[in-house]
Amino acid sequence: MKQFKLIIVLAILVTTVLSACKKSGTPATTSNNNPIDTSYPAVPYLFVGAKSTYAVTGGLFSSNVDTVVIELIAENNNIFTQSIKFDGVEQGPDYVYYQGGYINSYIPPATKGAQQGIYKYAPIHLNDSWIRVYNTPSDTTFYSIAALNDTITVQAGKFVSSKVELQFSNAFNDQQNYYSPTAGLIRTVNPLYLSYDLAYKNF
Repeated sequence: MKQFKLIIVLAILVTTVLSACKKSGTPATTSNNNPIDTSYPAVPYLFVGAKSTYAVTGGLFSSNVDTVVIELIAENNNIFTQSIKFDGVEQGPDYVYYQGGYINSYIPPATKGAQQGIYKYAPIHLNDSWIRVYNTPSDTTFYSIAALNDTITVQAGKFVSSKVELQFSNAFNDQQNYYSPTAGLIRTVNPLYLSYDLAYKNF
């Protein structure tokens, strides 16, 4: 289930609950996803205490979950511990960090490594693409920037966002995430799992 979770980033992020045949064909990907980079920019939503609450709006599992809450609860060497709760029940922890222009995430037992990007923070261009590998190469998600400067209105307000399309290598469904450079994840659309919109943030 974690392959579909957000990672604040807020992304989410998220293990799949569906098993299926591997997709035929894969999008082009960029090389050198996470080059060595020790810089740490002022990403506005990467700080201990950042908390975002999402209202579930649809999906096959929407009858089981009303709210998703993501909070950064600790930090060590610029790696943030991320709590993800579905109706108050902890789903994590996940770990998120900035490196090489990407917001990255990993789920234990994995550790920090290459190809962990969930969102390209900067520089960002239309049709940028990359891959995220979870624990094995067969458990891979393909990401691409499908739109820039989309205006998304949710309960928490109006945000100019970029649209990120996800294709899961081991599931039938795709997912769209909308990210604001100042607020992180604004909307997730996944009809076969969960869709949710930002309802409140504390920053």
